[in-house]
Amino acid sequence: MKSFEYKGLWWFPEKEEPPLIGTLSFDPENGGKLELTEPISDHSQPPSIRFSRNYDIIFGAAGGAQVTLRGCYLLSERRPVPDLRVFGFSVTSVHMNRQMANAEEQIHEESSLSYSQLSLSYTHLNEWLGPVGFVDDGGSYRSERFKPIEVELPETNDKLTFWLGSSRSESATELSMKNKARITIKRNDHSHFSNYRWYTEFSLSSLLTLATGEPNFPSNVVATTKDGVFRTDIFYKSEGYVGNPKPVYGRDMLFTAHELGDDFGVCISAWISKHYWLWFTTDLYMQMVYNPALRPTTKFLLLAQALESYHTNSSRIKSSREDVYLPSAEYKPIAKKVRNAILESVDGLLLDNLQSRIGGANKYSLNSRLIAICELLSQYDSGAVAETVGDHAKFAIAVKELRNQLTHHPVKDYDRLAKMLQRGLRLTKSMEVLVRLCLLSELELSHQDTARLMSRLVTKSKPQLQPIW
Repeated sequence: MKSFEYKGLWWFPEKEEPPLIGTLSFDPENGGKLELTEPISDHSQPPSIRFSRNYDIIFGAAGGAQVTLRGCYLLSERRPVPDLRVFGFSVTSVHMNRQMANAEEQIHEESSLSYSQLSLSYTHLNEWLGPVGFVDDGGSYRSERFKPIEVELPETNDKLTFWLGSSRSESATELSMKNKARITIKRNDHSHFSNYRWYTEFSLSSLLTLATGEPNFPSNVVATTKDGVFRTDIFYKSEGYVGNPKPVYGRDMLFTAHELGDDFGVCISAWISKHYWLWFTTDLYMQMVYNPALRPTTKFLLLAQALESYHTNSSRIKSSREDVYLPSAEYKPIAKKVRNAILESVDGLLLDNLQSRIGGANKYSLNSRLIAICELLSQYDSGAVAETVGDHAKFAIAVKELRNQLTHHPVKDYDRLAKMLQRGLRLTKSMEVLVRLCLLSELELSHQDTARLMSRLVTKSKPQLQPIW
């Protein structure tokens, strides 16, 4: 999303006050801000409008467009002189309709913010959909053809189209052509923009982050109103936004769209359909990718939580093995005996604590979950898992011990803690690769293709995968 600043007229839908002059500024890192100065008439008197601290909608006309600001709240109020007030508003969502309606037609009503489809790009979408370039066509150049790929999601009947177009600009002395990769989301029912953000902020951005290994931020978001008449540009703050992203090329990615071939639709559909539980893991992983300056111990804890979350929620793990040591019917009489024993000798807060532990004692601990994950992934490529973590049991115990020390009980033996932290630096890279291996396995590629990508990931990561034991 591009930064901009426009001066225009602004008004509030529920108030019969004259429009105010103000400047709207926006950048994707900090969001938007609207500074209102004074009414366009009767400058001698201060505005009589009573400003509240929150506004769901503010309307305006600026930059050659009708503008709707959503989710605004008061940042500051200054009155340097009696006839001048300056108000700052933090704008969470900016809707700019480039097709101006007639003056008497109010397109900013709540119903007009319901969209039939959304079209957007991402930071590295062009490269991921490539390679696509330009070809010589009898002395003139044209964009190499890219066949759009449409994916219909069976659970919702929403349609996603991945496509690549081109733009051309020329003058008497210069010709410029650019490829423009985009994703169009068409929901089965007309929805407000907030209902599209599950795709834009979670499922699609996480898939591209997994594939490219780099953060992917939405850009150039364009929505079409439910009647198909108006196209609206949408701007909003992107958490962790990077203004000058690191370039990444197809050869450096884990996989490109082209490599998925005929399985492209299957992978997209599988990823999005699973993301109602998978996002717990991907969100933790993306926090680390989008924030490279995080402390090593923070990265370690995020990855440990991501792996535990994956094992807890993965349907494939649950279908192959329950995450309990004993079946419920066998554990219940054991729990009853233990509970009766402590009731005879313990009371107070200690009793409450012990009873709560009895209920969860049959659940897998972190090291048991890690071993189960390694065993599951080894079905695809045991060599890739072995090169990543080494001995499954030793790896799992080392992760569990350091996680517990960092979270619950810092040791008093600082020499031992220093050694654990040094080992933790090496563990962290192995855990990062292991999380990506888990996510790869959820794309529902063939067994052979999954093993091939796992092997590629480990090969790319080898310089950082130092021996732990």
